[in-house]
Amino acid sequence: MKKNGIFLGKTVISIIIAAICILLIAFLINQFFGAKKESEEKRRSENLIKEINQTFKQLSSGQERNITIIGLEEWYLLTYREPITLKCETGPCLCLCPEENSVSCSNRGVCLDKRTVLLNADGEGRKSLEISSPTEDADPKTSRIKVKRITEETYEIRYSNEI
Repeated sequence: MKKNGIFLGKTVISIIIAAICILLIAFLINQFFGAKKESEEKRRSENLIKEINQTFKQLSSGQERNITIIGLEEWYLLTYREPITLKCETGPCLCLCPEENSVSCSNRGVCLDKRTVLLNADGEGRKSLEISSPTEDADPKTSRIKVKRITEETYEIRYSNEI
């Protein structure tokens, strides 16, 4: 009778240890793929901010150009008039961030320093614009932006009406 009790106890302990190992493996896999996704989003956001910067450099006063958003879901273009993050140390800047706040910009965002940019949506000036790749769930207007050079040092970004 004692042998059956010891066998049952060993079996229960083995099952508990196996469950803990499975949970640990699942956690590690989730961490790996989460970090990979975050790294991919960071790379795509850096590419988009570089494309916006190149567009700024190429446009003459009054010219505008469309940019299609690829590979980002629910990110935000934010403008700051004064330095608020380590990425915007010298004044006005444009940032691309995963959330609509300065902490997000400091941690995972990418910024263009010394850029005065006006954000505009539906004829209204804004502090932020949500941008997203074209997906079933995303608002189609957030997948294309229009960049316009207003003056030598001022730019405007708005949603593109051309879809």
